[in-house]
Amino acid sequence: MTFGGPVSTTAIRKTAIGEPSYRQVVACSPEAASTARRLVATALEMWGIQDLCSDAAQIASELATNAVVHTKCQTFRFSVELQEGGVRISAEDSALDVLPARRAADDSSLGGRGLHLVDALCARWGYELHPQSKTVWAELCVPEAEG
Repeated sequence: MTFGGPVSTTAIRKTAIGEPSYRQVVACSPEAASTARRLVATALEMWGIQDLCSDAAQIASELATNAVVHTKCQTFRFSVELQEGGVRISAEDSALDVLPARRAADDSSLGGRGLHLVDALCARWGYELHPQSKTVWAELCVPEAEG
């Protein structure tokens, strides 16, 4: 299953009953991580919470890379959502047989550290199974405004 063809523009959605979000269908290609980082940076800048950009960009990169490397999907849906007190970053793909798990990696391993890094940078992370897809997500807390 794919989520439609690659989308070249970023869309913002704001509804009367929801928080703003940025979503994009991303091709499973080497450029996916940079696309996800750009989407996160754009969202955080629009929402005025650039302080989260470094950690959020790293999380975005890891989630996008995992979707590309560990699934056979042609595309995945990447989103950044502003929620009360935080930001949720997620990647949704159709590979229900590939669940995220932290792997043991020794010093000589080239990979296997992505979800350890996500875990260290976010307030919490996890995944949700849907009838035809799964969503891997991570949440960051928005720092309290000083005043």
